[in-house]
Amino acid sequence: MPDRPQSGLRKPPSDGRLLLTAAAINVVLFATVFGTLTVGYESNDDVGMAAVASGLMTGKPSAELIYSNIAVGLALKQLYTWTHRLNWYTVYLFVAHFAAMTGLLFSFLRIRSSLLSVVLFCLLFLEYELALLLWLQFTSIAIIAGIVGSLLLISRPAESGRAWLATAYGGFLIIFAGLMRSDSLFYGLLVVAPFLGERFVRLRQWRPVVSMSVCLAVVLAAVAINEWHYRSDPGWRSYREIGRASCRERV
Repeated sequence: MPDRPQSGLRKPPSDGRLLLTAAAINVVLFATVFGTLTVGYESNDDVGMAAVASGLMTGKPSAELIYSNIAVGLALKQLYTWTHRLNWYTVYLFVAHFAAMTGLLFSFLRIRSSLLSVVLFCLLFLEYELALLLWLQFTSIAIIAGIVGSLLLISRPAESGRAWLATAYGGFLIIFAGLMRSDSLFYGLLVVAPFLGERFVRLRQWRPVVSMSVCLAVVLAAVAINEWHYRSDPGWRSYREIGRASCRERV
């Protein structure tokens, strides 16, 4: 008689299903926060960049956000040129938070797809993410997005060796963090460097190393383009020289 399949074994959920589950749970959490609480900016840097991008400070939408990459500025400038009915800078920070938290729950579910993972994530959300949402800051979310992206790149596949979705999402978060603020990305990676190094050695696979290298290469290329943009403009070049001189005088 042919062997009967064992009914006790269950195929683990696919990465696509886990990512959709993580996104749906975060939709509920974010909708609850925005429907009941009032959010604001934590630092003057975000207030200034929002004013520059919207044209409130410059008279027309501008892409020169200084602290964030010119690519982010160009995207926000285009959105504000299209319509001023939305505060696109705040929307941009909301998207960054949502993407990072979805990636974090996604990584939790890939480790253990259970209700316990969801409960632990919700507790973490209430303890830490809620405060970050109430006082938005591009620096802190760039750090979080970079760390979550690196965790996804080194996570083990949930099904039969396939990890392309986790790799793609993790790479997106790392590059996104690098565009928001490259210094914050590198700081976040430095904080988790011992853990990342241990995982790279334990996995003994080239995929995570190659993926991380490609993402960092893209970020460094974007940083180089951003630096070229400001150096090629005489006005910005003088502004930065004055800024460096004032910093030396304070020291």
